[in-house]
Amino acid sequence: MSEQINITPTVTPTMGIVQFDHGGETVRYYNNSANELPAGTPIIQGDLFGVPVRPIPPHEWGALMIEGSMIFPKSATDAGLTAGAKAYWDNINLIATSTPGANTYLGKVEYGLGANGTPGAIATADTGVYIQVEAAANGGGLSTGGTLDVFATSATAIAPLGTIRDLPDGRRFRYAQAGASNITRALMQQTAVADSKFLDITQTGHAQTAGAFSITVLCTTGSALAANYFAGGTLLVTTWTNAGDEYTIASSSLESTDTLLDLVLNEPLRNAIAATDKISILPNRWKNTVVVPATTATAAPAGVPLVDVTAANYYWAQTKGNAPLIVDTGDTLVVGGKAGIPATNAVAGACGTATATAYAFPVYGTVRWIAAAGEPALIALELE
Repeated sequence: MSEQINITPTVTPTMGIVQFDHGGETVRYYNNSANELPAGTPIIQGDLFGVPVRPIPPHEWGALMIEGSMIFPKSATDAGLTAGAKAYWDNINLIATSTPGANTYLGKVEYGLGANGTPGAIATADTGVYIQVEAAANGGGLSTGGTLDVFATSATAIAPLGTIRDLPDGRRFRYAQAGASNITRALMQQTAVADSKFLDITQTGHAQTAGAFSITVLCTTGSALAANYFAGGTLLVTTWTNAGDEYTIASSSLESTDTLLDLVLNEPLRNAIAATDKISILPNRWKNTVVVPATTATAAPAGVPLVDVTAANYYWAQTKGNAPLIVDTGDTLVVGGKAGIPATNAVAGACGTATATAYAFPVYGTVRWIAAAGEPALIALELE
């Protein structure tokens, strides 16, 4: 099973430092450099450690191994790397170490690599060590105190927004961030409402050439947003010859003038953008999620949290498979019927029978088990 990480961190390739031995879990990874990324290159994204399982060509997708048995270099004087001990990656000296500090957690030591290149009981003098890398280990792994546990929340991100977490029982989760308000479990969340200052903007004086990765685009006066607000979001060409071209955004930064936005894309522009073209820039679907309003949805549904989430914190939003979802006041579900926003929704984020003609109201999924109003029903979510 693999997670998808649709991001483009900046890395400096270091050839073949880490060797993959066996087993493991991978994430998708985009090499946004002009150079091939060799297999075995240590990659650090936040506190996530991984290595390419095979070379990744420039500007192409590949896979990072984030769990499994790997062979690391070590200092011949590090006596702390004993069998079963916690190991960390020192990205300055490019070695495994027993010292935590600012180093990235790797996993547990398995055994040593002797001078003749054969595995065996570990000795301080060994210059290589086998480590079982644990991306989702308790007390380490993806970030300080962070895990891939779908019931976990955190104040700092442990993975890129939109990262997929598929479970064997068919449930799917997307990594999400709460907006400015606390959110409650078992209530449907939606994407943040798009900002009109970045929608359908004519690019007067800011034409872009095909093949460009890094571009500066025009937005409306008065724009204000944090750096990388649009990371993982979408650039969409909305008019003229190449209408419909869309690109995933790796990073964003508003210039000192509030009308210019610098973007780095995950792939080159397939076609030029003319000064007469219009573009729209949308944030990641799972950034700054809010509960679906009681009156009507104002954006696409983003998923259901299984735990309460503090404002601005990160969590896993369920988008597929059996999930608890509160039934709206005065609404009655039917087993096998469709659940969504009821025509007269009274409780923000609650569900009811989707009875509108041709499902004009957003549909969340199929009812598996009914519940009384104000209680959670079991809904087989169908958000993707």
